[in-house]
Amino acid sequence: MRLTEELIEEMKRNHLYESDMEHQMRETVLVYLSVLVMEWIKSVCVKKGLTPEMAVEAGGKLYTFGSYRLGAYSPGADIDTLCVAPCYVDRQDFFLDLVEMLRQHSEVITQLTAIPNAHVPIIKMTIQGIPVDLLFARLAWTKIPEDFDILDDRCLKDVDDQSVLSLNGCRVAEAVLKLVPDVENFRTTLRCIKFWALRRGIYSNLLGFLGGVHCAILVARICQQYPSSRPNALVLAFFDLYGMWSWPNAVTLQTTKNESCGLRLKVWNPIIYPKDRAHLMPVLTPAYPAVNTAYNVSHSTLAILKAEFIRGQVEVMQIQHALHVSWAPLFERSDFFSRYEHYLQVTVIASPHTLPKWIGWVESRLRLLVTFLEPRVGLAHPFPLSFTVSLPSRTTYSPQRVLLNNNILPPFPQQQQQQQQQQQQQ
Repeated sequence: MRLTEELIEEMKRNHLYESDMEHQMRETVLVYLSVLVMEWIKSVCVKKGLTPEMAVEAGGKLYTFGSYRLGAYSPGADIDTLCVAPCYVDRQDFFLDLVEMLRQHSEVITQLTAIPNAHVPIIKMTIQGIPVDLLFARLAWTKIPEDFDILDDRCLKDVDDQSVLSLNGCRVAEAVLKLVPDVENFRTTLRCIKFWALRRGIYSNLLGFLGGVHCAILVARICQQYPSSRPNALVLAFFDLYGMWSWPNAVTLQTTKNESCGLRLKVWNPIIYPKDRAHLMPVLTPAYPAVNTAYNVSHSTLAILKAEFIRGQVEVMQIQHALHVSWAPLFERSDFFSRYEHYLQVTVIASPHTLPKWIGWVESRLRLLVTFLEPRVGLAHPFPLSFTVSLPSRTTYSPQRVLLNNNILPPFPQQQQQQQQQQQQQ
């Protein structure tokens, strides 16, 4: 009990818990957004020919998922939400009518951005200073009942792929919470592991390290194995188990279903799919259809993760045996910038308006650079954080591709356009 209390106090000292006022503001924001979404669904149904009474009966739901639903979020974190609508409402309505309705509340909703062409289409916004991501799923049902169970696999019938992807986040979060024996112990342990991963420079699913869902499933597996243990013991068990885990054996929370309710959606299966067989660190989602959340892990990042698991085990054992006076050594920042002899720096230079897009474009390709370097240098360790540097306004730069081989990555969009124009002129 004492060690768990000391762990919680250490996390509070690092500002991992928000105040009661901030928590109430989040709840207020969710109620506000839910009212708007339900009014929008009703208006669309009426526009499609339903009576007002039938439109109310058609219903709809607003769900949360991600770190907020799992209860392991930090102050300033965004809220992931999902709108589930009946068959009368389609994705075009979502990106036209709903966006227009949200724009009419500009005194409360700011930074409104619709991204309909994303892999998972999304509306991003800030409500009363809190970032909110909103996804959309259209079910083939004429009514969304009040007691609708999002874990009911029948909701996946006759829906498009984008709706399946959108539903997946909520279904995974609900399944994880349902499968852990003690939700509060799970949340405290997950908050600790996420903070540890962030401090150690291994929190980035994009670069092949740990991500939020990844951490949640790994922690949930420990909670299942030690149902009566306190968070301090669960943290040690986490490092013990995954430090000696025989990868690529998959981590699962329950038996994987190959089909359900007559559905034959693609389920992670290394026997059938060669691409799945190549995954190095499978961590499978507990909701149908099961997918590997850690598909980006490379040989280098897996080796780094293993080393960090072992380090974490040593640090926690010293805490348990009173060789450390606090939990602070576990969360010591990574020594990345003094660990190696050689470093490769990737610099992105752009205007303030376009810089976020350029950073996203480059970060999405860094994993390919790691894969390219591995057979040449043995271990390529990517650092998941970026640093912003202001440059004199008179200085101008043009994008340059300075990789080791011109065939490794495509050119920057601007350079690609210039090359196409030159070819047309020739």
